[in-house]
Amino acid sequence: MVVIRRLYTAALSVGLLASAPFYAARAFRRGTGLALAERLGHWSDETVAAVRGRRPVWVHAVSVGEVLAAEPLLREIKRRYPTLCLLLTTVTATGRRTVIERVPQADAVAYFPLDLPRVAERVLRQANPRLFLCVETEIWPNVLFALATRNVPSFLVNARLTVRSAGRYARARRLFGPALGGMSGFAAQTRADAERFIDIGADPSRVVVTGNLKFDQGLEDPATIEPSRRADLGLGPDEQLWVAGSTHPADETALLQAYGRLADPRLVLLLAPRHLDRLAHVEAAVREHGCEPIRRSTLRAGRVNGGPGRRVIILDALGELASLYTEAAVAFVGGTLARVGGHNLLEPAARAKPVLFGPHTHKCEEIARALLEADAGVRVHSADDLCDQVRRLLGDEPLRKAMGERGRDVVARNRGAVDRTLAMLQPWLG
Repeated sequence: MVVIRRLYTAALSVGLLASAPFYAARAFRRGTGLALAERLGHWSDETVAAVRGRRPVWVHAVSVGEVLAAEPLLREIKRRYPTLCLLLTTVTATGRRTVIERVPQADAVAYFPLDLPRVAERVLRQANPRLFLCVETEIWPNVLFALATRNVPSFLVNARLTVRSAGRYARARRLFGPALGGMSGFAAQTRADAERFIDIGADPSRVVVTGNLKFDQGLEDPATIEPSRRADLGLGPDEQLWVAGSTHPADETALLQAYGRLADPRLVLLLAPRHLDRLAHVEAAVREHGCEPIRRSTLRAGRVNGGPGRRVIILDALGELASLYTEAAVAFVGGTLARVGGHNLLEPAARAKPVLFGPHTHKCEEIARALLEADAGVRVHSADDLCDQVRRLLGDEPLRKAMGERGRDVVARNRGAVDRTLAMLQPWLG
């Protein structure tokens, strides 16, 4: 195990040194020097002061999706244990912003350290955590070994492992098997996830099926109407909104093609790109398809003479997508026509909206299957499919409402992962 881990560390170090000039230049260009420093374990004085002497619960959520999945768990931890200090780490800048904007329970936020022994030790000396919770599928051998050396319990929560990922980990079982074997527990989303973790080295006695935390996100009243929000979006009284969330380039191409073919002057498309650094590219794609791109922030400021017409609203800030699904007649969730694996299908379902998604849902297959079986979602494969399904749903309001209610029921029936996860963690939290 020691030899394998040393070889892994050496290979990782060589890769990091080779890529250092690129990442340093990017950090200088983007002004993200803080990220680089924190990933090397050099935290700001403010972050160190926030956790000093408080033995925080360290929660790692790699990016936006994992942060949002963990949010209901963190909210309940703070409610039950208000004096506990919560330290959240992410890898991406958007994940960090999401923590700051959406997770007020976090006492401190930092970037996750590189998986190098000295860096991990430096972070652990600064944080001195009582517990480490990693959300979904982040397995870093050196960090886990450093935690075990300090007798800090470590858990995977909302743990999931796709067949593809399980195969990759299995090929490196001599490295990842001992790392998993030293973990204190696994709160798996499904029985299949649990079995895959066991297959690659998790102790079967420490694996519990707790369900998906995303089902515990808030259920909003579908009858709630916010006229001010519709007006704020520049929507006329007869216009309908099609919200496409967490989109990637391949999703956007199909969406814009379908939107053009629908040629319905009452329909307005709202695109919420997964990565906000692509906004200029999204605007260019909208123009190429003969539509007017309008950034959401300019609508808020009242500087757009939008009016009726073939326009596409582009959501250019984090934190609002979930509430905008409430205004949608129909929703599409991205990363599914793009070969990404899918994003949060539950946000529109929880708001009683029919959900469209593509064939690539390996990251959220359980949820996709549940929505399909309940006839609350529709899988599409092309721009033509999108066009046909959106036309069908827009023309049949009773169908839209029935599908939306069935989706909301799917969310309600599967709630409870937060309580089950906390039951597993209680001996270490209490």
